[in-house]
Amino acid sequence: MVDHSAFELNSAATDAVIEELHIGLGEDVFLVGLFANHHGKRRNIPIVRFGNIAAMREEHVNTKSGDMDVYLIEARSIGGLSGSPVFVHLGNQRRVGNNQVMHANSPEGVFYLLGLMHGHWDVDESKIDGTADVKGTGKVNMGIAMVVPVQNLWKLSNNQR
Repeated sequence: MVDHSAFELNSAATDAVIEELHIGLGEDVFLVGLFANHHGKRRNIPIVRFGNIAAMREEHVNTKSGDMDVYLIEARSIGGLSGSPVFVHLGNQRRVGNNQVMHANSPEGVFYLLGLMHGHWDVDESKIDGTADVKGTGKVNMGIAMVVPVQNLWKLSNNQR
């Protein structure tokens, strides 16, 4: 048995939506995914992580997979979260332009699918000052994650570049 709920594509944070609603740095984001260290025996219970947009897509980001068109978010990505949906949450009210206010009809507020979690950066333990409690791990998650934009996913699904 599978529980699911459809998410309408008109609730996606496309470039047009981002421009219209002035979505940018500091916006709240959340993602829902699997905590790989606690997968269930009878069912997998998702976890929710929270953060903020740290960088918009002004330039491609250099990664070990090559240059990528991604958002950077201040949220710790961990094993099991790759491919998780990432949403930007705009609250119940939002000032857009000259005193124009958009109201949500939902007490939860308005949220849009920003994209999918791709991964994060690690730094070598040896490059961190002695104040961090990370001894023996070799790598430390920097807390900045990459999100593949939703419109790039549409291009992939339609075999476009």
